[in-house]
Amino acid sequence: MTFKEHFEQQGFLHLSNFVDRSMIRYIKQQYLQTVKPFDQPLLRQNTDQYEKHLFSEAGFMTNPLLNVHESLPEALIGFRSSVVDLLGHNALQQLLKKLMGERPVLVQSMYTESSLGSPDHIDSHLIDSARIGSMIGCWVALEDIDASGGRFTLFPKSHLLDNDQVFSEEVTHLYQQYNELSIQAINAYPGEQSQLTTQAQQVLEKLLRVSNLSRYNQPIQAGDVFLFSSKLIQSNEQPTHRQSHHSVTAHFVPAVYPLRHHSAYNVDLRIAQGGNLAIHIAPEAVMA
Repeated sequence: MTFKEHFEQQGFLHLSNFVDRSMIRYIKQQYLQTVKPFDQPLLRQNTDQYEKHLFSEAGFMTNPLLNVHESLPEALIGFRSSVVDLLGHNALQQLLKKLMGERPVLVQSMYTESSLGSPDHIDSHLIDSARIGSMIGCWVALEDIDASGGRFTLFPKSHLLDNDQVFSEEVTHLYQQYNELSIQAINAYPGEQSQLTTQAQQVLEKLLRVSNLSRYNQPIQAGDVFLFSSKLIQSNEQPTHRQSHHSVTAHFVPAVYPLRHHSAYNVDLRIAQGGNLAIHIAPEAVMA
């Protein structure tokens, strides 16, 4: 079975030892020496705001960095460049192009030292290509990560839950209900979000039971890469903070379609090419 066939059937690829250890060590070194001591606000994934570092009792940063490829100041250019080099690696770019059938464009990147975990969710509800489901997520482990650090987990084949040729009518109906509630929660007024989010999670729990899908949470080693469909159900386990969770996450869309936000509106891509990496320059991006 080819990588493309596996990706289309399962919704993801787990590529062991895909990234060279020397590149991983350099990225972590840049983070620990320049980013972690940095005491000015940086853009954060969980709030989409510029904030200072927050730390766990064990001393790990718990508010992941957002869009490290474009939002970091000049003082952190070494770290930013190291992440761009990782995401622009020729082998990764060639594989993404094979899976998409088009030139991949980076639209989002994140760096995590230790997150607070995330519930099961579908990225497509927040961000995707205008051709729904064609965005590909990329998660890179920069160290060995076990359950205490909060592993990246997913449900194989969950990107097909809306396909009545694969799943029963009950399953596809539950998926549609979950989809609608999740999108409503994302776009709701703050006072309504909590209730809608709870309802969506309750439907998702039932959906996963009825569909008989099993969680994939295999051991993760430094250099492992996950590529996954934007429609795949995935999460980060709740960590104990006894172990860090150094990782880079990115999202790529095909160059020929607009970017879609919050399942509500499209944005035309503004593409800049840097070596092997095509990058969408967001209008609000802060380029140091």
